Amino acid sequence: MLDAIDETVLLFAQGDLPLMPRPYADLARTIEISEEEICSRLRRFNESGLIRRFGAILRHDKAGYRANAMVVWKITGGKQDEAAAILAKDDAVSHLYSRPAFPGWPCNLFSMLHARDENELAGILSNLRRRLSQYSDANRVFRSIREFKKTSMKYFAEDNDD
Repeated sequence: MLDAIDETVLLFAQGDLPLMPRPYADLARTIEISEEEICSRLRRFNESGLIRRFGAILRHDKAGYRANAMVVWKITGGKQDEAAAILAKDDAVSHLYSRPAFPGWPCNLFSMLHARDENELAGILSNLRRRLSQYSDANRVFRSIREFKKTSMKYFAEDNDD
């Protein structure tokens, strides 16, 4: 069961955190608990499954990454884990998913790449294709044209008067 402090912490955490070394300091003073207590509650929420993860949302375009693409790979021979390990080590890869292949869609590893411009993206792709050549005999590139939505998870609304 959530208490009033839990709800306050969740409301704070579901929004944009202040960009500062101690983002919970003002909240801790306001609700008169320690920053460590806030962190402890967030850990408890995560461990209990109330929240699945806690992370930053990078607005790639605002950070200067204007060439973004989903690259899907056909990984053969049951080597998805090995190929994924290569992709996961690359700084340009932000997301990496394994998915089943289907008739007409043989790709089973999905990676999101980010680069500052098209030339940098082309170099990253060339390097990854070379490094994955023993695992993948096909890939497709889907370039991002426009971002429609990127928001934090909302657990509940601030005015919980229902």
